[in-house]
Amino acid sequence: MSEIVKADVFFFVSTLAVVAVTILLIVAIIYAIAILRDARKLSSMVREEGEEMVSDFSVIRKRIIGGLGKIINSFTKKNDSKKNKKSS
Repeated sequence: MSEIVKADVFFFVSTLAVVAVTILLIVAIIYAIAILRDARKLSSMVREEGEEMVSDFSVIRKRIIGGLGKIINSFTKKNDSKKNKKSS
């Protein structure tokens, strides 16, 4: 083969390789974009659920504090009634 034909074959094969790699990169980028979109949706869902958990915990905290107040009041009433009986 002459040198010109060898060079033409080399450039043809190189061109095919560059085109194949470019196509593979485009496909990889498309998949990466799809994954990033899903990650964005997932992070927004996690953020919303976290905010709901915070509000749920505040409601639970209020109920616990309210329940503790009732328990403390019931103990103080019992103690007050015992003191009143003893003083009588």
